[in-house]
Amino acid sequence: MRSFIVVLAVSAVILAAGAATAYAFNPQVGFTASVNGDGDVIVDVNGAWPAELTYRVMENAERPDRICIFLDEEYPGMQSYRAQKKSLTTFEEMMSRRGYDSIEFVELPGLKQILTDTSAAPGTGLMMTGGALPDDVTQDMVRTWMESGGTLYWSGPDIGRFVDDGEEVKDTGTGMFGASVNYMEDDPYLVTEASDIALEMGFAGSRARYGLVSDYPGSKVLGLYDDYSSLSVLSMGAGRLYLFGTNFDEYDVEKAAAIADIVAAGITENTVITDRGELHKGYWDQSFDIGKTDPGSSVYITSGSPVSAKGRCFFL
Repeated sequence: MRSFIVVLAVSAVILAAGAATAYAFNPQVGFTASVNGDGDVIVDVNGAWPAELTYRVMENAERPDRICIFLDEEYPGMQSYRAQKKSLTTFEEMMSRRGYDSIEFVELPGLKQILTDTSAAPGTGLMMTGGALPDDVTQDMVRTWMESGGTLYWSGPDIGRFVDDGEEVKDTGTGMFGASVNYMEDDPYLVTEASDIALEMGFAGSRARYGLVSDYPGSKVLGLYDDYSSLSVLSMGAGRLYLFGTNFDEYDVEKAAAIADIVAAGITENTVITDRGELHKGYWDQSFDIGKTDPGSSVYITSGSPVSAKGRCFFL
């Protein structure tokens, strides 16, 4: 698919007349990115307020064209339906602010239709936030769909669990990957080394509970965002699996923001940051030339803090 990302953090506020200019979040700032005839990336920033921008250039980024989130009151999983709905509403708002509006909520019939149509798996993402599968959706069905090109986002400490008769969450005892994926429940303060991209993007924390330990081929730890969550990605045939160590939490908006950035920016096990810099916009609309791109590049622009970020990803 396409690669190469630039992330921009934008902010703006004006002090009293005659005082120095300071920068803070300005929700009215707008931005676009394009490639000119010389092959340079041009970032156009508009708005009446000063803005400070930070960009990160990345290679090898991919994201699904469409993301479906499973949410069914009959199969709440490890969290109640209310808790899932509330946290996912927050997540959907974060994705919308990042310019990604191709999110659909599906119940069991829609979930089964997605998983059985393997021809449509490439370009489709499926988010499971309940920590368990419905009882008539098998692990083999999910795995075949991923290997056909689907992208699965799984939230919860055990991918082997399922909901029996819509009531009780049970463990198969083996999990989808056997011993390749384990969660270190015995050590609540497991120290795990974060990847470079996690440090650059701010996903990394120093410790994790239920930290992911994986020796599955093609896996990579993206980082540990807080004391209870690991963020990892595994290559699965033509598709991939993202593992978020704990459930979505309606109160943990920082973790939701990290996941929103991973999804919107298309961060994968192969993504690397190749450049980073800052731009400063004055009181007028400005254009910035941030250099040449590789073929098939993309530009991810955000403004404000991670939790309140406004953004958009431009595939060039």
